Amino acid sequence: MNDARRRRIRKLTSDLYESIQQLLGEYAGDLQEICDEEQEAFDNLPESIQCSDRGDAMQECIDALESAVNSCEDADMDDVFDSIQSMLETCGAEL
Repeated sequence: MNDARRRRIRKLTSDLYESIQQLLGEYAGDLQEICDEEQEAFDNLPESIQCSDRGDAMQECIDALESAVNSCEDADMDDVFDSIQSMLETCGAEL
């Protein structure tokens, strides 16, 4: 593989990495906003409803949203890109 194609691959991979990181950050922020809204709605319910099936379902939803936000924040894109780099090294296109 010539230098020009290797440079293109490095640029594409770098752009992809940055785009994914940005999108994950935005997605996590949006999910956190929804989670906060759901938590506020739950907190504003009377205690009798909070302790009902409806309240339990809302709390499960809040927990799931928090887990999704944490997953986005903990996503290890380095592992993904290490795999890509390993494959591209075969072509002589180190990142």
